[in-house]
Amino acid sequence: MAQEKIITLENGWQLSYLLDVGKRKNMYICIKEGRVIVKLPIGCGVKQAEELIRLKFHWIAKNLDKSNEVKTGFTGYKEGDSVMLGGRRYAISLINSERYFKPYFENDALVISVNKGYTEDYVKAQAELAAKEKATEIILERVSRFTALTGLCPQRVFVKELKSSWGRCSSDGKISININVAYFDVECIDYVIIHELCHLVHMNHSADFWALVEKFCPEWKRIRDKMRN
Repeated sequence: MAQEKIITLENGWQLSYLLDVGKRKNMYICIKEGRVIVKLPIGCGVKQAEELIRLKFHWIAKNLDKSNEVKTGFTGYKEGDSVMLGGRRYAISLINSERYFKPYFENDALVISVNKGYTEDYVKAQAELAAKEKATEIILERVSRFTALTGLCPQRVFVKELKSSWGRCSSDGKISININVAYFDVECIDYVIIHELCHLVHMNHSADFWALVEKFCPEWKRIRDKMRN
């Protein structure tokens, strides 16, 4: 049975991986659905897995970049196209205006100013700028909710693009949430946040860690599987 492990590499990058020890002759690493899986022969363990990860670090980073490419949630960048953020769909509304105004969300619309000579690339840039700001707002609001609910309070919270995971928790109590998780629905956002908050107590993926996750997110297995599909 595969076990979930975490390794902290020299550059401070925390990498979660599945350790699969079984009947095989060779050891190797594969990436499936954005997950690093280290496959080892019987008799090997965490020490050998970590040595292999460090040896293959650059290959892992390169291929995770490809595997973890996240759809932005946009259906397109024309009038009537839309973006899904936090489980809510917002339609792009283009407003002809001689004066520029910053794009904003209103009710179920993402409002963007355009002039006579606008291009789709311009709309794309404006829409994605607004979406990143909205995504950060959504994530931070959910973090605030769950720090109050769980009593688990990080030293600092960062919302940014992460290459290899949906979230990270450092040994000094800082957590990072991948901004792209906002393109999933709310239960997925909540699971990622709870996962990282629980690492403030258990800096591993032990049975105690998962028991704590389950306390605050009973459906975590189903949600995690949904995010991997």
